[in-house]
Amino acid sequence: MSTTGDKRRISDEFEGLVRRVGVYSWATIGALILIFFGAYVLIEGRVIFAPLFLALIVVFVLNPLVTALQRRGVHRLIGAAIGFIAFFAALVALGLIVVPSIADQASGFASEFPDLYDQLADQVVSTGERFGLDASIWSYDEILDYLNDPDNQDTILSVVFGRIGTLTSGVFEFILVFLLGPVVAFYLLIDLPNVQQRMLDLVPKKSRAEFAYVGRRLNTAVGGFLRGQLLVAVIVGVMLSFGYWIIDLPFWLLIGLIGGVLNIVPFLGPWVGGILGVFVALATTDLTTAFWAAVVAITVQQIDNNFVSPG
Repeated sequence: MSTTGDKRRISDEFEGLVRRVGVYSWATIGALILIFFGAYVLIEGRVIFAPLFLALIVVFVLNPLVTALQRRGVHRLIGAAIGFIAFFAALVALGLIVVPSIADQASGFASEFPDLYDQLADQVVSTGERFGLDASIWSYDEILDYLNDPDNQDTILSVVFGRIGTLTSGVFEFILVFLLGPVVAFYLLIDLPNVQQRMLDLVPKKSRAEFAYVGRRLNTAVGGFLRGQLLVAVIVGVMLSFGYWIIDLPFWLLIGLIGGVLNIVPFLGPWVGGILGVFVALATTDLTTAFWAAVVAITVQQIDNNFVSPG
């Protein structure tokens, strides 16, 4: 009797195991399908989603100012206009201050690039030989000879012309994003309270209070994160540029700008800026400057981690 009961119990457990495996398998398949579908929609609809994403970033950055002005009796239309004027005025002022120096350094970098490339290639080859690696890197002149060879130009031109459609589409999408994004953001800023109320009306009445509370907390968290990351990126870029300027590193502003922009991805900027700084120092000056470039990058990274944006 007990043997029959054990067999039935084992059979029930096996059936339950098979059922759970089936449920988990179908759930996994369904999740993968949803992920691939979402990725497909994002890729194919990037012309639509990219301006919306940019608009949301602008809204999160400017909405506190517009809301503060509204509380003081300023209409949201006027507040949004003031916010946009202040935002673009700050960008123009920053451009007037920074762009001339960036243009000079970019021009200098372009003129010195052949020598920088050859020096860096020689150092990579010599470093590889120290570790027993037989490395070989084309020199800048060899690359030019390859590009100017008539036998290779047909292949290069076919590749270039084959990519013209993709390049044109990319340029069009880039322009579309930065034209539509601010326009959508402006209208969202004006009508944001009504948009929020319409979304709240879609929620059942018994859940509206909880939904509104979660929405406010999420808005505060996401907005604070975006504004904080932009501020941290500016601080990191300024610190890197100032540090490289002190040690007289060539192209200090360009490298600091790259490090600041990349710091939008948390903690990435100082490392990338440090690697670029060390490479430029090795290619243009000496080991001492490369050492101080590494010190600057590590110092900025530690200040960022422990004081500017502690984890």
